[in-house]
Amino acid sequence: MDRHERYLQNLLGRGVYPRKELFVRLRRKGCEWSTAEALLNRYEELGLIDDRAYSILFVDGHPDWSIRRIRDELRSRGIPSDFIVEAIEEADIDEEERAIRLAEGWRSVGIESRKIEARLFRRGFPGDVVYRALGDDVQRRERPD
Repeated sequence: MDRHERYLQNLLGRGVYPRKELFVRLRRKGCEWSTAEALLNRYEELGLIDDRAYSILFVDGHPDWSIRRIRDELRSRGIPSDFIVEAIEEADIDEEERAIRLAEGWRSVGIESRKIEARLFRRGFPGDVVYRALGDDVQRRERPD
């Protein structure tokens, strides 16, 4: 076993990584392109690298993110589109419910509506969902008494 394989085993022993990230890390350590591909292929065949499982775990681990933000993040990590779609469908995400839950939580600790709005947008929620989650707060802000 060479040093690159030991490095790969060390990474996999510490957590779950998408194939693309493992490839980039191996290349940074000086591993040749063909060697990195061969190693990753072998570990993928053994079931130790699984982008489908990674995408499911990622979606489950980000309950405060919108579908768009999850999709964009998984794409940037090199996860194939079909795995992303499958993970999102399996999670059966209700964006509006997520946004309302977040807004209510932040409201309960005294955060202003405009800051809640900004937080929801940063998490990738679409405008219509953000404004429905804010509900009466937005109407009151637009029509001061």
